Amino acid sequence: MSHHNQRHMHLGAFLFQVGHHVAAWRYPETDANGILNHAFYERFAQIAERGKFDMIFLADTLAVVDPHQTGIKHTVSVRPEPLTLLAYLSGVTKRIGLAATVSTTLTSLTI
Repeated sequence: MSHHNQRHMHLGAFLFQVGHHVAAWRYPETDANGILNHAFYERFAQIAERGKFDMIFLADTLAVVDPHQTGIKHTVSVRPEPLTLLAYLSGVTKRIGLAATVSTTLTSLTI
């Protein structure tokens, strides 16, 4: 099989606070206190890079998402601003892609 016919899987890691499950912070191994510490994200990005991931992704939000009005009480609902954090991560990683959503703020819709 020639090199040009090989298929490759591309992997991306979505960094979502301490985990995608609402109670992920409760696991003893979870570093819930590090959620606003740059070292928390640096470690994750470097592990993903060593694992041959192609990119890491951060989502932006304008507010705490709390549809059931219990999220603040029962989970970690804060996250750093993604573009600033990705700028930092670009200095501590070598080969991994860095991606984020960027919210449009103060946009009004006229009906």
